[in-house]
Amino acid sequence: MVVEQAYAKINLSLDVCGRRPNGYHDVRMIMQSIDLHDTVSLALIDDAMSCGEARIELVMDNEELKCEAASGKDNIITKAAKAFMEYTGIHKSVQIKLEKRIPIAAGMAGGSTDAAATLRGLNRLFEAGLTDEELEKIGVTIGAD
Repeated sequence: MVVEQAYAKINLSLDVCGRRPNGYHDVRMIMQSIDLHDTVSLALIDDAMSCGEARIELVMDNEELKCEAASGKDNIITKAAKAFMEYTGIHKSVQIKLEKRIPIAAGMAGGSTDAAATLRGLNRLFEAGLTDEELEKIGVTIGAD
């Protein structure tokens, strides 16, 4: 099992400098990580029931996120795991547990840091040896806030 902490951040300064052709904004900001964090735990699971396909089993302790998942909406953690597997070609079933402590939609990067922790954790779990730059390349495909 691999455990990663996903630390929240606060914006000390944020300036929107313009809009890019892709719809995202150019921003200048000063951010500070804080002690508040979510915990992402990852473990390999038995592939016997998956008919040869990798399963991503997401277990969450947050009711709001559970409701979103039940509606069929992909969680950013699941998106990160799928992107990692596509990039690396590693297709093994994994259980990812999220202990949510960062408030949802509070501007503290909870979802983004959970996705980053998932990428770091999968890299360690599968001993993939990806560099930070490669993990960032995967992360960019998931989205940006």
